[in-house]
Amino acid sequence: MKAAAILVAVLFLQQPDGCDEHQAPKETSQPKEPPIRRFEPVTSHGLIDVALDTKTGQLCRTWDWVYKNNPMAADLNDLPTCYSLFLADQKTIVVTPQDMKTP
Repeated sequence: MKAAAILVAVLFLQQPDGCDEHQAPKETSQPKEPPIRRFEPVTSHGLIDVALDTKTGQLCRTWDWVYKNNPMAADLNDLPTCYSLFLADQKTIVVTPQDMKTP
């Protein structure tokens, strides 16, 4: 009787705890979002070094230039640089109504 109990105990301890630990982990397949080109160059109407920020819908200068000799393009000088829009987006702070309450 003791030998049978010991044999059952040995056989029980030799079995794996569960079949899941010996299988390869399953990968969760999440749909990947396509990469977004945030700043698209605007080449129509002869605009050079101007891009569209596809996240905000705002035009921006691709580098920090100033039109001096073209009065028709003087308004483009007021456009922010694409880099400044990118940095502003990185520093966005979300404020909730609970944050506005005073103690």
